[in-house]
Amino acid sequence: MDLKGKVAIVTGGGTGIGAAVTRRFVACGARVCIAGRRQEMLDEVARSLPEATVKTCAGDVSDEKDVERIVNTALSFEGTLHVLVNNAAIDQDPPAGVVDMDVAKWRRMLEVNLTGPFLMMKACIPHMIRTGSGSVINVSSLAGLRCITENPGFCASKGGLINLSQQVALDYG
Repeated sequence: MDLKGKVAIVTGGGTGIGAAVTRRFVACGARVCIAGRRQEMLDEVARSLPEATVKTCAGDVSDEKDVERIVNTALSFEGTLHVLVNNAAIDQDPPAGVVDMDVAKWRRMLEVNLTGPFLMMKACIPHMIRTGSGSVINVSSLAGLRCITENPGFCASKGGLINLSQQVALDYG
């Protein structure tokens, strides 16, 4: 994969899949803005990579002002954006069925897992259109296709993300 000269944003980039994607993108030549809620985790990933290849931006993808800061941090590389990886997500803890699920936890899960990718795409796609190309990678889950016991918020949000991805591909693909 040749990403030389490309600029990417990876949300949820401080751990797990997001950190691995960041490392791979940098190894393939990209410059990456990694975003996540915990600055210390982002800094740890950034310290493990060549200095000029990574910028960090702590923030919440469900907050429009934070999304704007994340995008502006990525644009500070060279004013363009080529790749968005929507990886940030939260899981349902503790497990509960619909009857027992806390409504605030339901709302928060939808905000991060579905509204967050929507806001990131809304902010990033216009830059990709101006650049003349771009890629959006939305990290979902098998739980978006097949339900998991006592996990309605996660399953619903990931199923919604799959459909949102298809809609964006239809509209802009």
